[in-house]
Amino acid sequence: MKSLKIFRIWHTVALLLFICSAPAVKAVSINITGQGAIDGTWEVTTVSGTFNSLQDPLSSQVWWGNSGFAGIFTGKVGSSFGSPNDVWGSQFGPFFAYAYYEGVDLAYFNGGNVVDSPDSWDPDNSWTWGIASRVPDTGSTAALLGVGVFVLAAARRRLGQSTN
Repeated sequence: MKSLKIFRIWHTVALLLFICSAPAVKAVSINITGQGAIDGTWEVTTVSGTFNSLQDPLSSQVWWGNSGFAGIFTGKVGSSFGSPNDVWGSQFGPFFAYAYYEGVDLAYFNGGNVVDSPDSWDPDNSWTWGIASRVPDTGSTAALLGVGVFVLAAARRRLGQSTN
């Protein structure tokens, strides 16, 4: 018994050390409502590099082609990632690219404000960019599964009673 208790303690310690030593991946969960197609929960992370090297993932974002949507995501994320972009001595939040016409048009967070910058930023400069993925709505899926299991159990019980 004593060795089992020691094993459990060491197992718990090892698990805690493993969890604490895992590399930190920073992600921000945001919820958008009242915007139609982009409503829902999103997980926003960042990537670093030039626009040219990251053009495919950046141009596939839900806000691509829509400066308003880029601004909504930028505002929801706010200062959660700090100010990773140093632009001529000023610190800005991650860039949310929304267009490319010989330069990158983007939105960013600075000093508590969302800034829309359609100034065609140089695509060869390396920056930190925001990217997002929709979080599936598992709540309604679980509820639907629960209702289905309940209905099947009730039907099985009813069938079992009618044959007796």
